[in-house]
Amino acid sequence: MLGRLRIQVQHTPGHTRDSTCLAVEDRVFTGDTLLIGATGRTICRAVTRKPFTTASSQSVALDPALKVFPAHDYKGRGSTTIGQEIANNPRLQKRDRAEFSR
Repeated sequence: MLGRLRIQVQHTPGHTRDSTCLAVEDRVFTGDTLLIGATGRTICRAVTRKPFTTASSQSVALDPALKVFPAHDYKGRGSTTIGQEIANNPRLQKRDRAEFSR
């Protein structure tokens, strides 16, 4: 709790070992874990299996209406939703780890 805000901290390794997402009310701040239409690249060789697990399982477990605010977007879009990402993000369409890593 931070004042009246309830902040849910989620460890989401993949982009880096210490990647974290913060869920606050109707939004989630995803850093470089989940981007708009993409996911963060894996920087550490030791965590190459983690992005698939993080992106595929944790994102689909969230409310589709949840607003997503990534750390940055190179096309000037500020946010998306979990539902939009599940439907349109090509990285979240991958159902197997080998395919996801390509």
